[in-house]
Amino acid sequence: MNKSYQEISDLLSAYEELFADHPDQALKKMIDLYPSADEVFNHEVADAIELWVHENINNELVVYLQNKIGENKNLNRVYTNWINSMNVTGQNYNALKELVEKINHGYDGLIYSIKVDHSLKEAEVIILVSNPDIKGQWMYVTFHIQSLKEFTISQKSNMSHVVLSPYGMQVSYYSPYLYIDFAPREDEPPTLKYTLLSPIYFCCESISWEIEDYKE
Repeated sequence: MNKSYQEISDLLSAYEELFADHPDQALKKMIDLYPSADEVFNHEVADAIELWVHENINNELVVYLQNKIGENKNLNRVYTNWINSMNVTGQNYNALKELVEKINHGYDGLIYSIKVDHSLKEAEVIILVSNPDIKGQWMYVTFHIQSLKEFTISQKSNMSHVVLSPYGMQVSYYSPYLYIDFAPREDEPPTLKYTLLSPIYFCCESISWEIEDYKE
């Protein structure tokens, strides 16, 4: 049975009281309430839930949200954003995400080279993409991937000049690691399930990057 606008507001008030003694339980109930608030356009409750989650996100809630992805495709982006709001140790995830969005996820770009250190702890991926600030110009973006935990490269590690996936590239955070996928399977917010099926992805603790103009 669908909840009414007022019932949803009353439930949020009850969960806010519950938070004092049982914070994680209360936050999970708020997360479960979000689809109902969204459905009846109760923006006050929906916005409040977003604030509660952003301010109190932790590892347990990240796992809970990861399991929610897929239940309601329309909310995948919301859940993914909540997951990504958690701070990544040693890495400004938001800055990395902004970079990827700025270069339009590398659509129409090339993987210029991939190199994995013999220790299997570090990797370097260089892509050639359109410069978003100068029309008609190209640039190199070099990703320095540190403290590798796992990776898949379906071709030789010294591969070069390979066209990026039709969906470009994606970055995501699943506590406590960063994932960077150079061959995503879909043009949706990345899910761990599909990232692990990618033919070219890296899981690591941190990523830095540098940008250089393309030269003939």
